[in-house]
Amino acid sequence: MPLLLTVNQAADLLGMGRSTLYELLDAGELRSVKRGASRRIPLKEVDRYIDRLLDRQNHERERAPGVPSAS
Repeated sequence: MPLLLTVNQAADLLGMGRSTLYELLDAGELRSVKRGASRRIPLKEVDRYIDRLLDRQNHERERAPGVPSAS
């Protein structure tokens, strides 16, 4: 796995479309690097994004006691 992913690779890895991935980039949810016209998403950023999603989900579960977890 490369350390810098194309937008297509990152979108495939996250199971989403390119448009959604660009929305995440525009919202600052994912950081990228640009060299000329080429945009790359560091693999570590994908991992961090997933970790933040999991943290948010866990935080929401803690705020809603009595709701069974899906895992």
